Amino acid sequence: IVVHHQRREAYVAESGRHVLRRISFGPEQSGLNFRIAETYMDVLAGAVDTPGSADGSAQTARFHRPTGLTLDEDRDLLYITERGNHTVRVLDLSRLNDDDALQTLAGQPGQRGNFGDEGPALQAQLNEPRGVALGPDGSLYIADTANHRVRRIPDPAAETPTIEAVLGDGSPASSGVGLGAASFPVDTPVGL
Repeated sequence: IVVHHQRREAYVAESGRHVLRRISFGPEQSGLNFRIAETYMDVLAGAVDTPGSADGSAQTARFHRPTGLTLDEDRDLLYITERGNHTVRVLDLSRLNDDDALQTLAGQPGQRGNFGDEGPALQAQLNEPRGVALGPDGSLYIADTANHRVRRIPDPAAETPTIEAVLGDGSPASSGVGLGAASFPVDTPVGL
């Protein structure tokens, strides 16, 4: 779950139902307090119980086991990892009805693998990514869980974003400290 303070909304990845949900908070009472009775929940993107992989508007979008969420509140962008599609997607919250509101950012839908470092993120292969987080410099970090790695998209807003490994050598183990984190093993990273 992530909270968009400016919009007074929270977003939830409902993995088993293949949708993103939105919780809208009622009028502010005092400070950041809100009344539970004044919240409203709806489907933000995807179709309930309809797994798939389709970019497009929030209504026509299809997900397969969306899992991790992170929010770029300044740019109104929600980043989503999908375990079932082995991808990272980005949803522009300011353009939900546009045909390109949801786009695949990294990975090849339905293609699990461990490929593509130092190249275009769309040509990379991921394996059940779960966690996702924005770094202070705007980089997007991805827990590539079943590949036992953490990967990074240095500039997710670039015309052709690239991807690289920053932690883990692909083996399910845990050892080592020091420089060259990509050469040390990490076992099944999940949250970031």
